[in-house]
Amino acid sequence: MLFEDAVVMVGEGLEHIVTPCQVAKWQHSRKKVFLFEHPHRSKVWDEDCLGELMHLPSVFCCVVDMCAFGMRVGKLPNRKRTIKNLYHIAYELQRQCPGIMSMSERLLL
Repeated sequence: MLFEDAVVMVGEGLEHIVTPCQVAKWQHSRKKVFLFEHPHRSKVWDEDCLGELMHLPSVFCCVVDMCAFGMRVGKLPNRKRTIKNLYHIAYELQRQCPGIMSMSERLLL
């Protein structure tokens, strides 16, 4: 892949992060609910817009073991970091993997 093509792809990908962050901030300003999720180890979490979102009052960030809800990627359990502004949602999603993961599987997450 050409470098210029890669730069365009990254720019387009960031737009898919910035726009949801703007919507979440708008929802927060209206005292409405939002939920943002993305794979736990994604570099997206280093973006400024997500840092700003996570530091708003009454916003919760947690790692959700989606495998506790049955989600898998291929044969491996899946985890996602999630941001939401409603405590009850954060509480319900804060499930731990039921122990079906081996240590090698956890290291891959």
